[in-house]
Amino acid sequence: VDHIRDRLVLQVFQGHKMPLLFDERTQVFRDGKAASLDEVQAGERAYVDTMLDGTDIFARSIRIEKPAGGGQSSGQVVEYRPESGELVLRDSITTDSVKMRLAPSVAIQRGDQVTKSAELMAGTLVSLTFSPGANEPVIIEITILASPGEGYTFSGQVAALDVTRGLLVLEDNARHKSYDLYFDPSSRQLASSLKLDANVTAKTQFDGRQYRVREVTLAPANTN
Repeated sequence: VDHIRDRLVLQVFQGHKMPLLFDERTQVFRDGKAASLDEVQAGERAYVDTMLDGTDIFARSIRIEKPAGGGQSSGQVVEYRPESGELVLRDSITTDSVKMRLAPSVAIQRGDQVTKSAELMAGTLVSLTFSPGANEPVIIEITILASPGEGYTFSGQVAALDVTRGLLVLEDNARHKSYDLYFDPSSRQLASSLKLDANVTAKTQFDGRQYRVREVTLAPANTN
């Protein structure tokens, strides 16, 4: 952790080292409670929500939690092989593909519902918990975050807006998460209704790569 250059190096899943930038906008949480950037120390287990800042990767939030026997990861399913239980995952930070294996008793969920491994189609976004294995990490739990072609609704505050790229970054303060949503830059009516710090609800469709905005509703102004 380099507080002079506002930089940290994260050793991510399977040993890759990833340099990340941070500043006063970066939110830090320790065991679910708000913390300070000064509390981030080398050697701690951290889960980082990131975004591209030019050619650099910027840390929007850092969650520090107590060490566990296994680990957590998130990314996009490249391929699932049901005959062997092997899952090829593209890591969300490094974009490298890694091979993992589903435990026989793996728990697969979509929201609050238990589901089956058949839903692990290519392009599906997942988060997972794994433990060390003899040859490959063994997945204990999987949560399906998004499947290609399905619709999703997000609510929160506009944290960043790039009309040229058609990028809307929505921050959900209640869940300490932010989401990159994309809209058609030529849609002037939609772009003109978006303002920084505005509270909005966005209806989107996941196309296998991005959440594409279909409709945005602004929360009514507080007159109190």
